[in-house]
Amino acid sequence: DTELYPMAGEGSEIVSIGVYCFDNENIVYYKDNEDSYKTCMSWGPDGRFLYFSIVSRSQKECDIVRFDAITGDLSRLFSESRHDYVEPQNPLFFLDDGRFLRVSRTAGFNHVYLHDKDGSCIAPLTKGEWEVSQVCGFDSKQGLMLLQVTLPSPLDRNIAVVSADGTFRLLTSGHGSHSAVYLENGYWLDIFSDLNEPR
Repeated sequence: DTELYPMAGEGSEIVSIGVYCFDNENIVYYKDNEDSYKTCMSWGPDGRFLYFSIVSRSQKECDIVRFDAITGDLSRLFSESRHDYVEPQNPLFFLDDGRFLRVSRTAGFNHVYLHDKDGSCIAPLTKGEWEVSQVCGFDSKQGLMLLQVTLPSPLDRNIAVVSADGTFRLLTSGHGSHSAVYLENGYWLDIFSDLNEPR
């Protein structure tokens, strides 16, 4: 029997991540003895590397790492720390050329950042005193990310799109709450409600 949560005074569960290869039935493990959280997993575009975040128990530091599913090697792409807490909630979103988009509260507000293949931050793609509240969809071929944002005020949720070249455009406007489901080939479904109009 495994305890889902440790009793007071006991240690936390230690998590291992294993990648199973169907061709040779081999499992390559990332074993970690650290008491930390592993979250936000995503595969790189070549299908060889698994990317994830390792968050300290204090939740003040986070390493974004790359795990080689063939050799088992682990390398750190970059680290993030804050005086209050780090809160990775989304995986990395890879473009076809290996660059990736990441959503982070690095500058105090949740925004989208473009990174190079090696993890170096190229540029913020969104910025300002508002937040990206949800990633609604991503198109790696066109380099477009569909977002729910807190514009024009923190009480509102509108849909926007940002491209890897930094072009940002609101697709909906006004007061109320829009949520979106990305379908494919540029099509998306908008779900709207406000105080006077049901969903």
